[in-house]
Formats: sequence, structure tokens, C-alpha cells
Amino acid sequence: MSGVAVFASCAWLSLLATALLGTLPWRPPAGRRSLALRGERPAVVSLLAGRLSSDGYPATLLDLAARGWFAITEAEPGRVTCRIADRAQDGDLAEYERRVLSHLVFRAGGLGSVPGAALGSGFELGDQEFHELFEAEVLADAVGLGLVRRRLSLGIVVPLVLAGLPVAALALAAEHRHGLVLPAVGTLLGVPVIMGAFATLGGRIKRTPAGNTALAEWLGFRVALTGSRSRRATAPALLAGNGDAAIGYAAALGAAPAAVAAFAAAGQLLWSSYGGGWHQVSIGRPGDTDEPDESRLPGPVAVGLVLLGLLILALLVAAMFSGLGLVAPLVVPLVAIPVCSWLFFLRRGFRSSARAERLPPIAEFDGQIVKKWTAEVRDEESSETYYYLAIDDGERERAWVLCTDRRDYSGSRAGMVVRVRADRRRNRVIAVSPAPDTSPRARPVTPGCIPG
Repeated sequence: MSGVAVFASCAWLSLLATALLGTLPWRPPAGRRSLALRGERPAVVSLLAGRLSSDGYPATLLDLAARGWFAITEAEPGRVTCRIADRAQDGDLAEYERRVLSHLVFRAGGLGSVPGAALGSGFELGDQEFHELFEAEVLADAVGLGLVRRRLSLGIVVPLVLAGLPVAALALAAEHRHGLVLPAVGTLLGVPVIMGAFATLGGRIKRTPAGNTALAEWLGFRVALTGSRSRRATAPALLAGNGDAAIGYAAALGAAPAAVAAFAAAGQLLWSSYGGGWHQVSIGRPGDTDEPDESRLPGPVAVGLVLLGLLILALLVAAMFSGLGLVAPLVVPLVAIPVCSWLFFLRRGFRSSARAERLPPIAEFDGQIVKKWTAEVRDEESSETYYYLAIDDGERERAWVLCTDRRDYSGSRAGMVVRVRADRRRNRVIAVSPAPDTSPRARPVTPGCIPG
């Protein structure tokens, strides 16, 4: 029986290896050099090239500008300004293109224009949520065009799983007959692992033959544009404003980093239009403000905790000395280190509590939400999601970073002007509601509307 089990296992593993190698998304060689543009949109091209996450969104912006949906002007070298078109354009928009254009309109608001770098953040749904929806819509478009499919289809997974079940049964029977406990346990554990791997690989995509043909031609386009498959162009985003459609496709293929950078967020600097003009505000970690310790606990509570800890440490030290007698001097260095460390934290606790006491417990202000995001904290048993809003009050160079609950987070939108009541010591939102905006940006903008 053992020989049959070994033969069946080897045969099944060979089938598995063949299926995995046969479905690898091999990259095709570059096709014939040509600057002719195919019918796929730049976001779909970035998906075929494996660059959707990094270049799909800016490539779509460049393509929309080249097609006249908005104008691009250069404010200074490397920095562009996007201005909404005065008239409606002809041509259909894909769902993801409509989403991108809606974000531009929403960010521009009543000012009618927006810095290109401001389009890299401030998504009304939140950065992560926006990109997930954008990428899902691009994938759906590529699937509809027959350019990509699941890496492992049901026609491959189901026969492999059905063939693997009797193989696993034979292996278990052979191991039980020979008293091999560890291999039997390994077989039992290996079956769900392999099934999980199938489920993971089945959710991934690969290019179809039509997709490989399209990518080969687009790689030929890149070679014709830059001179080689790895060289990059220095073309700026301004070319799209002049109607050059090639720049969007070059960005989708990773060949126009300078044009992509025009729409990238500037690190921890965010753009805000609160007050009637575009300006930048910095943003730090939650709790980071002009007074770095203002998120500490209020004075009496902090002092009480520190003193309680010091009392416990003193009792432990006294117990050690009372039991050691003459040997006590030998352990003084061992005790001195934790005592000095605790004194350091005691001093820091007093200073932090003093700062917290000087802060007003409640802050009320109006401002514009410039960013919203979530952070998930996991441990061995559970996970918790925290919701954050970055709000520019128009008075400080650093935006408020406040933790809020899920309800207020869902009801907030980047670009909204809100009235906030916050616990300043803990950097938490107590209440947030829409506020009237008296700046030139006060014209209401409906998310999802298209200019024209």
C-alpha cells in the first residue's frame, strides 16, 4: 500500500506543479515598435503591465486632461494646476474615469481649480476606500474586454481537489498501517493548507492570450517612445494639457515618472482650500500637534498613577532588603537601575501632566476636512479599527488629527467644512457637524457630478 500511496502522491504533486507553472502570468516580449495607440484605456494598460496600484490613477488623470475634460497649466516647474473645463466634452466615461473626474470636481469646489498635488489625497471616501473601488472598476473593465481572468479557474481547481482527496486518504492509510504518527499529522494539516493556497491563487488574475497580445503591443509602444524597454521619458504632465494622449499611456507603463509625480501627495503635507485659497498644512501622527504632550492624561490622573507605581516599587525594594540582611549592599546596583528609571518616568509624568493642565479641556473650531483614514491594530486574539480625521482650521500650519467613531467618520467627507468640538487632551472628536462656509469655496458641490 505504501508504494501505491507514494506513486499517487507524486503523480498528484506533478499535476499541481504543472497547473501552477502553466498559469503563471508570464510577461510577453515587446512587440513591433509603433507609436499607434490601441483602444484600451490607460488604467487598463497599467493593470496589464502590473502597475495599476502605482500608476493607474495618475495615468487616468493625464488621459482625461488630454481628452479635454480639464485643463492643465504649469504653476512652476514640476507643479501643475488643474482647471475644470468650461464646456462639456464628447465621449463616454468608464466608471473609474467618472470617479476620478468627480474627485477633481469635488476638490476644486467653488475655486474652479486645484493643484495637481492636491489630487493625490483628500478622497471623500478615504484614501484606501477610493483606491480599492477604483482598482475594482478597472479590473471589471479588463475582464469585460477579455484581457484578464482568474489565474486558477474552477475547471482547474475542482479536478485537482477531487483527485487530491483519494491521494490524501491513501497516504493516511499507509501512514496509519506503519504507525507513522508525525507524517499522518502532516498530511492532515497539509490538506487545508493546500486548499487555502488554491483559494488564494484562484482569486488572483492573469492575462488571457488577448491580454498578452495587447501588452506586447503596448510594450512595443514604450520601446518606440523611449528607445528601450527600461528607459524612461522625461515628459512632464503639461503635455497632457496640450492634448498629447501618449503621455497617459507612457505613465501607465511606468515610462513617465515626472508626469506621475505631478499628481502625487507631498508626503505629510496636505492641500487645503479653507479660507478661499489653496495652501498646504502639515500632518503628523494622531496626537501630534504644536504641543507634543497634549494628548497625555489630565494632571491629577497622571500624577496618581505615577505615585501609585512608585509606592509599589518602594514596597518591593523594602521587602528585598528586609530579607537579605548583610547581603543587601550587593544588590544595590541591581535595585538602583529600576529606581532611577522610575524616577525618570516620574519626572516625565509630572511635566506631561503640567502641560495637560495648561490646555483647555475642550476645543471648538471650524475647519475643512483635508484627509480621512483608518488604522487597524491587531493582536493575537482580536483587532480594532480606529478612525481618523485631519482638519485644517485655517490658523495653524499643522492640521488637527483627531480620532473619531465610525458613525462620524462615515458621515464626513474630505473637503467638507465642519464645526468640531473636541477633547483636546485626548485628541478625540466629541461632536462634528457641517458648518456654513463663508469663503469663496462655499458653492455646494455634489460628489459624483461631472463638469459641463
